[in-house]
Amino acid sequence: MSCGLSFLFNISESNKGTVVDTLQKRWKSTYDIVVRPPESLHVSDANNGLLEPNFLSNIQGGISFDQYDEIKRMNGIDVAAPIAMIGYTGLGIQINKKIENVVQEPGVYKETNIMSQDNSYQTTTYFTVGDDYFINPRLASNPLENGLYSHSTQLLVGIDPVQEAKLVGLDDTLAKFGQNRYFNLDADEAFGSNGKVTIPVLINPNPIGKMMFQNKVDKIDVSQSQIIKLQSQNQDDITAYLDQKKSEKNVYSFTASGKQLQDTIFNETENTNPFTGEKQLQTIGTFQPSSVMFYKTNPISYKEIESPFKERWKYAFQVNEQKLDDKDATRFPSNTFRMLNAIPVKERPTVRYDVLGFFDPSHLKISKDPLSELPMETYRAPSAKLVLNGKDEPVNPPVTITSSGTPVGLLTEQPTLITTLGAAKLLGGEKPISAIRIRVAGVKKISDENQKKVEDVARQIEKRTGLIADVTIGSSPQPVLIHIQKIDHDGGWIEQPWIHLGASYTIFKETSMGFSGVIATVIAVAIIYVLATNYVSLLSRKKDFAVLLSLGWKTKDLFRLVMIECGLLSAVSLFLVWGISFIWAGQGHAISILKLLIASLFVILIYYSGSLISGSLIRKITPYETIQTGEVSTMGKRFISTNGIVKMVLNQVLGKFQRNMLSILAIAFPTALVSFFLFITFRLKGVMYSTWMGEFLVMKIGTNHYIAMGIACFIAIVTTAEITWQNVVERKREFSMLMAVGWTQTSLKTLIYLEGIIIGLIGGGLGVAISILMIIFLYGNITFIDFLYVLPTIVIPLLIGFIASIIPSRILSKISPFIGLKG
Repeated sequence: MSCGLSFLFNISESNKGTVVDTLQKRWKSTYDIVVRPPESLHVSDANNGLLEPNFLSNIQGGISFDQYDEIKRMNGIDVAAPIAMIGYTGLGIQINKKIENVVQEPGVYKETNIMSQDNSYQTTTYFTVGDDYFINPRLASNPLENGLYSHSTQLLVGIDPVQEAKLVGLDDTLAKFGQNRYFNLDADEAFGSNGKVTIPVLINPNPIGKMMFQNKVDKIDVSQSQIIKLQSQNQDDITAYLDQKKSEKNVYSFTASGKQLQDTIFNETENTNPFTGEKQLQTIGTFQPSSVMFYKTNPISYKEIESPFKERWKYAFQVNEQKLDDKDATRFPSNTFRMLNAIPVKERPTVRYDVLGFFDPSHLKISKDPLSELPMETYRAPSAKLVLNGKDEPVNPPVTITSSGTPVGLLTEQPTLITTLGAAKLLGGEKPISAIRIRVAGVKKISDENQKKVEDVARQIEKRTGLIADVTIGSSPQPVLIHIQKIDHDGGWIEQPWIHLGASYTIFKETSMGFSGVIATVIAVAIIYVLATNYVSLLSRKKDFAVLLSLGWKTKDLFRLVMIECGLLSAVSLFLVWGISFIWAGQGHAISILKLLIASLFVILIYYSGSLISGSLIRKITPYETIQTGEVSTMGKRFISTNGIVKMVLNQVLGKFQRNMLSILAIAFPTALVSFFLFITFRLKGVMYSTWMGEFLVMKIGTNHYIAMGIACFIAIVTTAEITWQNVVERKREFSMLMAVGWTQTSLKTLIYLEGIIIGLIGGGLGVAISILMIIFLYGNITFIDFLYVLPTIVIPLLIGFIASIIPSRILSKISPFIGLKG
């Protein structure tokens, strides 16, 4: 028993230590709170604690500079870093490619420009060559006469340079070669009027490097007579007609890689690769440092649905493909996942870039731990994998889905252009800030105190600004299943890591309470076990003590004897406890000497408390009465008339309440231990398996956890069996008297079986009740599902009570009525 309890104590402490230590190392994320405008609803507002990875790019302003200044003035805030999603502007390159006389043959031609990561961003232009094919003014003139122009839509965001440097170290990520420099708020001001603005920018070249530019010209298979029929048609009808016609031949094609696009921008601004110092750049043209701002950001609409595989993905959502109807949609796929939020043509500002330099997001001081990363979209694009096809069949291996690099795609790309809040105000009005990321001062490790500190700051922000403040510290990615419902078919299911708010703190709180409850139950089991075994052992040795008293021993001598026995037993137990603990430490597990000393003190106190109870009972023993009857008391109470074996069993259980109550408690507490352990197992499974942090912890403690549960079951079995055995052995004289008056061994065995089952039933019911009270005390309430988890453990003492009665019942075959009466 000492070995089992010691091992269980060490496993529980080790598992708790593993969880807490792991969370301490991985709990801290880049920011503790994210503040957003009240109109920016996202999925976490549905009370499921989830934050979608695209949430920042879904917010088009809404926070004023006054609200931002109010937050910066608050006590307890170390960093308040705003981010303003300004909109989508462009990066253009004039291609230095000679294309004169490429198209000479009369006819209708189709020019296609593709500029994206997945070929989804393209523009199509129809034009004619030759007077016989001229459709005036429906089709454009030959666009190749003005040369080639590569244009890509990129996301522009605004930041506070000082706060961003403190939050993520943006100032330390600039390229090392060339004239790169960070923002200087005194010198780098955005300025402009009448729709023309010059802004300072830092460029992230990574999204550009993922792109590809392709220009091709095809001659369309259309006759002159068909062209005549189109003369009276409007442009939309002409375009729709030509879209259906096949290409007769390709007359021209040009392709530029992402590296060539990068090098062209590098060459124009630095004349060298600012990251490698390379001079030989693969340029294809001239960088155009200005563009019109075309679009604002727009959210995706998620609808929560029932997950088809809840064991793997607790939450599931559906995204419906939509059809664009905006005239600007000619350059994007007609079927998209977010509507195009186009700025009216007359309101589109022209933005000129004052390029300060280039930065590398991989050098930022942000959490790169996949178990605790937050959606830092300023520098990292979200990811997803296609895991089920349209028929709900597994895709093996899963297909990685990346951003299209367009404003209408399912996944948004990381911003390419970063500017100041001053520029955001010029371009976005008085409330340009989309969100503010907060780091709370003095929060270094996971604890209830630090969690409360962060929550208090979040409440103050909401109270004083009217904004929404989500606590993001202690969060972890959680895989979510998203159903892609396309317009004309089922697009399948993708898995995407969303953010489970507060997951790490929940795990910390659950494991702290759970394993503390297990340890408390282990101590209770040890106390009750020692008390019960001491009491039943004393009952079985009363005759021996009575003989010693009749020979002249004093009561204090017997008390001293019992104390010496307890000292020897506690010494053996301490030897086992320390031995197992050092073996455990030798296997690489950490042990606390202080906690081991406290556990040793508990062992001593438990054994000596048991001896004190035995000593008080010794004082009631008289030599004559005990030698005559074999009992301290000459009779037991009868609560009901004894006219059947069942009623006899009930009288036996109720009549000798003191002894049987200890037996019941000795059974109840191990049952409570198993019941509580089972509850903790299922509860932690629900908490842990839903997030990547939890799954990581399960891998580290899972085996030990189930070993500990097996030990808890073993302790319950041993305790129940031993108590039942001692009860039967102590009552030999009683059974011999029943045999003398005509009882058969079968009847006596039935009596023992029924006693074991009834005591087991009462002990099991009490054990389940104790575990339910523990759950309510620790967690505040218990759900019906939780109750169903713990209820089946009542079967354990019933089965053990019955099985434990089988072996002691064999003692009956050795009992003689004559010897029993002689006794």
